[in-house]
Amino acid sequence: MYILATITAQKAYRLALLLLILICGLASLACNFPGASMISIPVTVTMTLTPSPTSVLTVMPFPSPDPTSTLEPGVELATGYPYISGIKARAFEIFEQGQAMGNRATVFSKVGDSITVSDAFLKPFSEGNYNLGDYDYLQPVIDYYLQETARDADSFGNTSLAAKGGWSVWHEFDADSADAQYCQPGETPLVCEYRVVRPAVALIMLGTNDVLTMSLGKYEEYMRGIIETSIDMGVIPVVSTIPDYYSEEAKVQVMNEIIVRLAGEYEVPLWDYWTSLSGYPLHGLSIDGVHPSWASPADFSPEHLHYGMTNRNLTALQALDAVWRLVIEARW
Repeated sequence: MYILATITAQKAYRLALLLLILICGLASLACNFPGASMISIPVTVTMTLTPSPTSVLTVMPFPSPDPTSTLEPGVELATGYPYISGIKARAFEIFEQGQAMGNRATVFSKVGDSITVSDAFLKPFSEGNYNLGDYDYLQPVIDYYLQETARDADSFGNTSLAAKGGWSVWHEFDADSADAQYCQPGETPLVCEYRVVRPAVALIMLGTNDVLTMSLGKYEEYMRGIIETSIDMGVIPVVSTIPDYYSEEAKVQVMNEIIVRLAGEYEVPLWDYWTSLSGYPLHGLSIDGVHPSWASPADFSPEHLHYGMTNRNLTALQALDAVWRLVIEARW
């Protein structure tokens, strides 16, 4: 999964882009490429980023569950999506528990940091500003989650109480970080979001802001807490691996191994965002080496699918679609 040659190539490519930006700035030229700012001088240097064939997301046929069958414990359902896995009987148990607690089947929450609160992530589906292209089979899951208000908007556009720029995993357990307008005294952001919104599913990605500051042991401890809190409150946690972090790829690898292992241990869905970016320019990152790149983040035409945020929107929809069809709609 993690290839040293790929990491070396990513570093070389980033350094080349940084050098180009520096040269352009010193020479007062205009450089027009993803991640660079524009300087209005007649001379333009253009770079075209082309994804490798391995980075193309293919349309996968979706299995139809047999309503007369029984889902055995521990048996994983085939999602039909290469980067979404781990849907087992446990997910259905969590869903049923949540329904008994009053959670809403047509609502999901977002848990994360700046990569999650970005207006480029999922919000275009709320605004109708998207192009599914060959992935039009995802329109039903968009329609499904557009039908109910989560708190201040539908689930795609809703402002999450458990996601904020700069947040680390520990912020989800810090009552002082909770929104005092909506959260009860002493309530943590994660619990507050789940209590107020009452979702059936949560898309969870945290760790980018922990790469430089937190030990692996502490990171695992907090991630366990997020998964366990979700399960206890009847919310299916869809746990995502994190994207690369410039010059810290080795630690990101270990953190993602922790995420994969915890998803397997708790038998909850895994959204392998990191692997989905394999073969992408800069592994799907913008020039800052931290945030996913994007141009038209919800345009799934081939010319936009090599951007990291566009990929994230597509694979997020696939994760929601898999859980919706195999768990929420199905009656095993």
